Amino acid sequence: MTKTVKILIIMGALLMISLLCGCHGNVKVSGITSFSYRFTTGNMVNADVFYGLEYKNGNYTATVKPNGEPEQNAKKIKVDKSFEENLRAILEKYKVSKWNGFNKTNKMVLDGNSFYLDIYMEEGDISAHGYMSWPNGYADFKDEVTVLFESIQ
Repeated sequence: MTKTVKILIIMGALLMISLLCGCHGNVKVSGITSFSYRFTTGNMVNADVFYGLEYKNGNYTATVKPNGEPEQNAKKIKVDKSFEENLRAILEKYKVSKWNGFNKTNKMVLDGNSFYLDIYMEEGDISAHGYMSWPNGYADFKDEVTVLFESIQ
């Protein structure tokens, strides 16, 4: 094997490693300014759940759109800083910062479920999306976020 071929193989391997690891890296979980989480529960109309949190003008507002309800029936509820702290604790518990850049699709499934998670924080953002593919710890994360948001209704 020539020296040029060896160099090309090494460069190709390094490129593959950088692509697989991604450029996103971990983001430090910090004060949440916007949390947007939607997951589908089927393929019928309004078969999805939405949980949101917005921080504006010193106030937190949570949004809950239950499964089977149209968007216009979503409830907006004023919450305090402890709600944001509880949500942040869930993000830290399930290491959601490691999900940043997760974007996987199982194209073998036609009528499956998906999730969309976008979080904006004081010190960075987290974006993760999937269709019939989920990051590690997703099911428990989903359950705990659901309990937290359902507790304020």
